[in-house]
Amino acid sequence: MLRKFGLMLGALAAIVAVTLATLWGGSSAMANTPMATRSFDKTSVEPGGQVTVSVAASGYGTFGGVTETLPPGFSYVSSSSNVTASPTGQDVRFTLQGADLSFTYVVTASSVEGQYDFSGALRDSDRGDHTVGGANRVTVRSNTGTGVPAAAPDCTSATTQIMVRVSGGP
Repeated sequence: MLRKFGLMLGALAAIVAVTLATLWGGSSAMANTPMATRSFDKTSVEPGGQVTVSVAASGYGTFGGVTETLPPGFSYVSSSSNVTASPTGQDVRFTLQGADLSFTYVVTASSVEGQYDFSGALRDSDRGDHTVGGANRVTVRSNTGTGVPAAAPDCTSATTQIMVRVSGGP
């Protein structure tokens, strides 16, 4: 009888644990892990051209922030209206309020060709810092593959020379 009571008590404890985990959303530790991911609308841009950067942040709590560090020569232009941006030098801090949030911002690329790396950090409501993942490199180069050469060659005239050699004969 005592053994049967112990089995019933164990089963009841398991049911309570599963129910509480479901109610608290604790079915996955990853669901509440603070994280942010960056992507670009293009990874290659003309010198001085513009790039739109997208950032998706989640698990940071009620309030958070993303600080993006722009590469040398890049400058902040604007951001989507669902965040407050505070640019200072090459750093741009975005204030996040509410649940998971995605936002975009626009930058002007360097006038110097090369490869440039972005970096960033998500700060959660507990003041923990987490590296922004995803894409981080933009290449600045002239003629980024539009399929049209910078200057078309002059093809208005052409000279063709035909030589005929006759050999042998009657």
